[in-house]
Amino acid sequence: MPNIAHLIDANNRRFVAMHFNTSRLNEIGQTCAGLSLPPHKAKYTRIATKVFNKPEQWALVAVIDSREHDGQFGLCNSYLGNGQALGQVTTIEPHGRGPFLNHPNDPPGEDAFYRGALDALIDVQKAPHWFATWGWSTGSALTFLEGLNGFGYADGPHGHPPMASPYIWGASSEQQLGKYISDGIFDPSALDMQIGCAPLLRFLAGLDSAVPYGPPTPPIVVVPPAPIPTPTPAPTPIPIPTPVPTPTPVPVPTPTPVPTPAPTLTGDQMGALIPVLLQVVLGSPALMSMVTGLISNPTAAAALTQVITGLSTQVAAGATPQQAITNLILTQFDLDQAAAVVQAEATKLGLTPAMTLDQAREMAAVVVRNYITNTKAGK
Repeated sequence: MPNIAHLIDANNRRFVAMHFNTSRLNEIGQTCAGLSLPPHKAKYTRIATKVFNKPEQWALVAVIDSREHDGQFGLCNSYLGNGQALGQVTTIEPHGRGPFLNHPNDPPGEDAFYRGALDALIDVQKAPHWFATWGWSTGSALTFLEGLNGFGYADGPHGHPPMASPYIWGASSEQQLGKYISDGIFDPSALDMQIGCAPLLRFLAGLDSAVPYGPPTPPIVVVPPAPIPTPTPAPTPIPIPTPVPTPTPVPVPTPTPVPTPAPTLTGDQMGALIPVLLQVVLGSPALMSMVTGLISNPTAAAALTQVITGLSTQVAAGATPQQAITNLILTQFDLDQAAAVVQAEATKLGLTPAMTLDQAREMAAVVVRNYITNTKAGK
């Protein structure tokens, strides 16, 4: 059994450092789109409310279902503790649970899947006791999820050094080679191809701002102003005799050219510039519906206007729209995370696989970062 406090700290630091495996972004997005479908989300929310008294923790239940359900069963249709069929007595860890069956008099939403989930989370895993003891930090939630699969990775599997659990970190930058291919059997050369709980939680937080597992916000560094130097008194000037002036011809003044002011865009002009820039970069008018939805929110429209002001200033100075957006990308955005959110939104519009990852990154630079910032701030 590992030191739980140390493992919570390690998992929290891994989550802060984590990035998505960019080659699997589309797969992560499709999985999260399925988990967040309204019928599934409603079931997960009911379970989270009962077990944790926290409906926003529906994502915690969802990622367990994603990791544990057997390939022959659909989501919300297998035992949450190990993915076996609800109608049988479980034969793998945890052993001897169930069967869980639907009954004609089941209250709405409290079917076999619901009862099996309560059994797995309350009776087997003692989830309420865990979070009462260790709190609701991200590291605590990830360590609880790791315990569902077992702490064999953290203990050091069969003579190997301790490692990050692929159950948590699969498809992310924190995943390591090695996997338990069955109960108690470790293969150091195997790679777990399932998506881990951590990248699923972060992606779901991009789809639902109530989910408390989004990317960490960098601290604001306040730089104190430099002290104003005390002026040194100027030395008393030595008087110089006034010379006799020599007459000089009066020059003909040369007119000074009046500088052409940089164009100042009105709010309407900046709003009109959004589809122009995006079409130059993406060549995809279908993505305009995403921008239209954002502009309908006054706070989001103001944030977009600020971005477009910066872009238009660069364009007025001679940069192409592509160069202006590239400058913003290089200086302001975490591309992997923002692009993941864009691809998820594009999936809802039926654009995948027409939109490439590069297009998603460029779209993220203009739209998604402001969208996430405003919705997470409750604006």
